[in-house]
Amino acid sequence: MTVVIDTGLRTARWMNLPYPREGSASVSSHQYQIEFPAVDDAPEVHARVNRYDATILRTSGDGATAVRQTGRCVKDETGPRL
Repeated sequence: MTVVIDTGLRTARWMNLPYPREGSASVSSHQYQIEFPAVDDAPEVHARVNRYDATILRTSGDGATAVRQTGRCVKDETGPRL
């Protein structure tokens, strides 16, 4: 999952898909909250990224069929980006 977050515009763009997916982003003192609405057959996706340890919790879909995944973001070597 490669996401470009613009905290000024509060937008997110999921880049490593056949067609980039647009969403929203918010930032707090300790996390990024990323939301992608459902599009065609793709379910809605919610992600929380901890700004300090770079852990991510991603949920696809809602209710009993929701899929939750955890992981860790990779920090870009060229700057303070996750």
